[in-house]
Parts: sequence; structure tokens; C-alpha cells
Amino acid sequence: MLNQSNSSSSTKPNTPLFLTVIALEILYIYFRTSLSISGSFSEFTIFEQELARSGLRAVFLSGLLLACWRFKVLPDFLQHPKPTRSTILLVIALLAQAIIWQVHPLEGLSEKLLFAVTTILVAVREELVYRYVVQNFIESHLGISYGAIGAILATSVLFTFFHLGAQPVSAFPRILLASVLLGAIYRQSGKSISLVIVCHFVFDLFYI
Repeated sequence: MLNQSNSSSSTKPNTPLFLTVIALEILYIYFRTSLSISGSFSEFTIFEQELARSGLRAVFLSGLLLACWRFKVLPDFLQHPKPTRSTILLVIALLAQAIIWQVHPLEGLSEKLLFAVTTILVAVREELVYRYVVQNFIESHLGISYGAIGAILATSVLFTFFHLGAQPVSAFPRILLASVLLGAIYRQSGKSISLVIVCHFVFDLFYI
């Protein structure tokens, strides 16, 4: 059973922030899809395509941080994680999954370096949306018996479907499992957003 200890008010996004972030996420998915299916987009080089995606991520990450500031629920990036045994075991399980299922679609070193750098934006944006806002909000609105586990599972389902169109459906099982592990790491570490961002980033490096 996951620790049900109370969180500080700073880790409990309110309803206005939750609704704003969901609206931003829907808009992001719309623009991401529109960009991908654009006929002219396929004519760009891999570098140009990834830079365009990163620009889109940066815009919506800025919108997310602005919303957190507006509703006075800014994440504490300097919060130290609790070094519990369960946290360490969860991190090991996440990295083991990445090693087992790793794929390397990119061949050139320059392409790998580019995607490695832009993956930082992916990790920051997705963890702030799904762990910091969505998981916290769902947990705070569920009963204490199912709050933590229910929030992790519900958030992971949303996180998986978010990748529809960006990742093949065959990749959904590993995405779902990775999200569950990230959610558990976040909860067990005392809700350290920095730790799950780093874990997400390292996990994605195995797929570059």
C-alpha cells in the first residue's frame, strides 16, 4: 500500500488550475497532431521537425508554468526526495523496464544528441502536467482508501492515451507501465517533482 501521508497545500493543484491545464493539454495535442499530418512538415529534415516540436513544447510549458503562477501553485523543484527503500526499488524497476524494451531508431550521433537535449523539455512538461497537476488533483478528490493508487492508475491511463498519434499502439503497454512506476516514484518520494523529471528523462534516453 502506498503511503497515504498528507501533502502540503503547495502540492495540491486546485480546480481552476486543473481545468486550465487540461485545456492546454487538449490544445497541445491538437497542434501536435496538426503539425504531424501537415504535408509540408514531412519535407523538413529530422532536425527541423524536432526543433519545431520542441518549440511547441516550450510554448505550452510556458503556458503551464504561467497557469501555476496565476493560481499560486508553483512546483517546488528544489524539494529533496525521501530516500526510502521503496523509492529506490521503483526507480530500479523503471530503469530495468527501459533497458529491456529499449529501441534505437536514430542512427546518427548528431540526431541522438539533438533528441537527448529536447527530451528534457518532454520530461519537464509531461511530469508537470500528469504527475504534479493531474495525479495530485485526482488523488485529492478520491477517498483516502483509493486516493494514491486510484490517482496513479487514472493518471497513467490518461498519460497513455495522450501518446495516441505520437507513439504506435504497440508501445502503449510499456508507456502505461512506465507511467504507473513514475506515479509511484512521485508518491513514494514525498512528491519530488524533480526526481520524476530526471527518471522520465533517463527512461526516454533508452529510446533514442
